[in-house]
Amino acid sequence: MSFNIPNPFQPELTDAILKFDNQTFIQFHKKEECSKRPIELEQHVITIILKGKKVLISTEQEITAEKNELLFVQKGTYLTSEKILEDGTFSSLLFFIHEDFLNTFKKKYHGYLTKVVSTPVSKMFKVERSENLDTYIKSLLPYFDHPQKTAQPLLQIKLEELLLSLLLSDTKNQLQNYLLSLDKVVNTSFKESIENSIFKNLTIEERAFLSNQSVSSFKRKFKEVFQDSPAHWLREQRLKRAKVLINATDKSIADISYEVGFESPSHFIHIFKKKYGVTPKKLLTK
Repeated sequence: MSFNIPNPFQPELTDAILKFDNQTFIQFHKKEECSKRPIELEQHVITIILKGKKVLISTEQEITAEKNELLFVQKGTYLTSEKILEDGTFSSLLFFIHEDFLNTFKKKYHGYLTKVVSTPVSKMFKVERSENLDTYIKSLLPYFDHPQKTAQPLLQIKLEELLLSLLLSDTKNQLQNYLLSLDKVVNTSFKESIENSIFKNLTIEERAFLSNQSVSSFKRKFKEVFQDSPAHWLREQRLKRAKVLINATDKSIADISYEVGFESPSHFIHIFKKKYGVTPKKLLTK
């Protein structure tokens, strides 16, 4: 599954890109002033500043990060980003991280998640410069010089190393708090996003993409939350809504079929009759 890199992060031709599975690393450079740009993130993002400064502003926070400091921003966060040049240049390392990877990491290293979440989980936070982070940056940069020769398992190890370093060096336990809250956050937002889009004509693949998950992960999460398959549960909700509209409004069968999310009136009529034993038109005339 692919995702769209937000415009302010779009790599230039001179930027180096590393990829494995659904994770993307970018060595990012800018040599001209950038105005504040609105961003809505589809994946979690870690930014390490190499040169210059970066300012992130959301409705709740404003954070400025300088050289060798790190920013973590949750997916779904809406913010503005401003890059401040140093000697005519801004550069950073960007890590776009799929939520499946964070869940796998959480399970693999659960022994390092020992503290109880006692403060509200921030949508974005900064980790200040440390010896561990400096060492990590030096060890990662050579991989960008030869991206075609870098094996994917090495990139997975390097990303796990980064997250482990954050767990061990962040005295405020910000990443740990987020990981510990991940299941609750995911289940709540997942349920709300599905319930708010029941009547939209979206494929399972499109719903998985919008949920920032692979199709298989989406189906597993759906089953966990709704105790049913996506196709069956969505069809049942749409048919229930259609039956209410037929009995309570003067709308045409065609209008109702589109309103509740079916691709065509003929498909809707077929499914409706299979469920209720009569066509929508016959129900309408009763």
